[in-house]
Amino acid sequence: MLDGDLEAFGRAMDASHASLRDDYEVSCPELDALVDAARENGAAGARLTGAGFGGCAVALCRANRLEMLLEGSKGRPMERVPADRRPSSRTRRPARTWSRSELRVLEA
Repeated sequence: MLDGDLEAFGRAMDASHASLRDDYEVSCPELDALVDAARENGAAGARLTGAGFGGCAVALCRANRLEMLLEGSKGRPMERVPADRRPSSRTRRPARTWSRSELRVLEA
């Protein structure tokens, strides 16, 4: 991220999700559906976050793709998840964007 390579960071997020799903088996169909939907709708990368086993997903996208990501991720990805297991949908917009200097501070 510090180098501004969003696509490389996105690939790392995707690989991390795959590892959590396949190697550690801590994902679930609901999270996989959310991650897949994010990738299909403009995210550079996505992965589960939190403790797994039904936690949350985080997606990385450029600001000009945010609306496409949000709209494309509503409803449809859950079609493959049984109705009684579908999570509620709460979307949070970033409160602000981070500058590169702030990211460096967070990294230290």
